[in-house]
Amino acid sequence: MLLSDQSERLPALEAAVIGRPQPEPDLVAVQRALQDTWVVGIDPDRTVRAIHAIGSSRLLLGRSHEVGYTWQIMLSQALAQRRGLDEPDQRCWIAATIALSTFGEAVTGWVRDGCPGTADAVDTTFATLHQVCRNTVSRRSSR
Repeated sequence: MLLSDQSERLPALEAAVIGRPQPEPDLVAVQRALQDTWVVGIDPDRTVRAIHAIGSSRLLLGRSHEVGYTWQIMLSQALAQRRGLDEPDQRCWIAATIALSTFGEAVTGWVRDGCPGTADAVDTTFATLHQVCRNTVSRRSSR
């Protein structure tokens, strides 16, 4: 994840995940919460500089992974609360991990493509994830 002002913005993301409608699948809830709370505030210039800096420094890469883990903890706890659990179960942890990886790939691709619409990059990358999941399910059920 990017080194940024995440500590100030994580509570809003957490609240947005918890507040998503119950029928919504976990990955969709995280995607929409990211769109509503994080994507709208992305500074393209700062994000490009951060990604390039992280990519060129092992120290920053390690710190980025530490920051990402705090996101993973928060998201897994938010998903647990949304589902009425006292503690995150494996499903919460997996959903948080997959969502963060997908979001990271969306941001990296967005930078690589010259920073066109951020929301579109996130939607497209999550749509690819949902297609991968559907293909996996359809292949397993056709056996």
